[in-house]
Amino acid sequence: MTSEVTVANPRYGKITDEEVAKLRGRMFKERPIAVPYNRVATLDGINHYMRGIGDTNPLYLDEAYAQGTRWGGVIAPPCFLYSVHWGSWDLRRGWGLPGVHGLHNQDRWQFFRPIKAGAPVHATRELVGLEEKQGRLAGKAFIETVRVKFRDEAGQMLAIVHMSSYRAERDAAKKTHKYGDVKLGHYTAADLAKIEADYDAEIIRGAETRYWEDVHEGEELQQVVKGPFTSADMIAWVMGVGSPHIRFGRYFLDYRRRTPAVVVLNPETGVPEPVERVHWDNFMAAELGMPAAYDYGSHRGALSSHLMTNWIGDDGWLALHDVQYRGMVFLGDTVWFRGKVTRKFEQGPNNFVEVEIQGVNQRSEVPLRGRAIAALPSRARGPVVTPVEEVQ
Repeated sequence: MTSEVTVANPRYGKITDEEVAKLRGRMFKERPIAVPYNRVATLDGINHYMRGIGDTNPLYLDEAYAQGTRWGGVIAPPCFLYSVHWGSWDLRRGWGLPGVHGLHNQDRWQFFRPIKAGAPVHATRELVGLEEKQGRLAGKAFIETVRVKFRDEAGQMLAIVHMSSYRAERDAAKKTHKYGDVKLGHYTAADLAKIEADYDAEIIRGAETRYWEDVHEGEELQQVVKGPFTSADMIAWVMGVGSPHIRFGRYFLDYRRRTPAVVVLNPETGVPEPVERVHWDNFMAAELGMPAAYDYGSHRGALSSHLMTNWIGDDGWLALHDVQYRGMVFLGDTVWFRGKVTRKFEQGPNNFVEVEIQGVNQRSEVPLRGRAIAALPSRARGPVVTPVEEVQ
């Protein structure tokens, strides 16, 4: 399977000194995201995002319930902001290295202020990191980092995310057969019943305030299970946060004419299709040396934030969410997100806890590792004060 531009441009899909130099020339130039997927945190938009991560927390869904909380109404869940920038039509312009394979590597979120339902959100992006690596797959590779800032109508900072991607040549990735021995998920009725029982055991802390004084280092969070993953789950995520590549009719025709590197030819039909097919099409994934279609890194990050919002309750605040994506979550996999409190501290007017996060699949692999820091109300010092200061 080849792109329409591979033959015409032999540099397509290659990491050349010329392309790297172009990319370095774009660094630290902040530009607005002009065509976001969601411009406003509407109730409908929040609802669609929540369906995309399988979260039923009434703080983000139920207007009557949310009015009785300290926020006085529905607020957007932290990682709803993926739906502002990640699925926008212009975030990926300027990433450079056309045709070079990109794997989402890390997301480091900092959240400062609540976003109330109905509030507009404005985002900007800039390339802030380009670190050369000896490719773990093969050949030359780079870690490319983009910083996205989110502001409200008054220009106040709502959140910042640093998104990193591992860029390596597609042919090199395919030749390594790194995932050739992966045993894909297969489940008996008893296996599925156990997973459903884990779903039923999920605890949404909600209105029962979790006080900082009651939390202890070493305390384990109630796990959150996701899966077994299907192509429908990938669609639910895209419905919630959008996609820069999935367009129909004239929109897709104009897009691929302007940016031909975003398409591949379907070998069965000869029809150009978006490269994003790797997330639901096993054949396309096999072209990259994968045993099956695989998840979106951003989806995995958002799912792990669900673990935290369940635990902190309505009165807490997720201040930092920093996760790394290791390996792949393939269609058919199940992932259990777990956490353990590792630190308690005070900073400024707030009291914080740090949590170590892991996502563990049915093969006992750990495709997500990271940490989160949450502000919790204190019996001695009072409720969480927003805007929440930056924490490390």
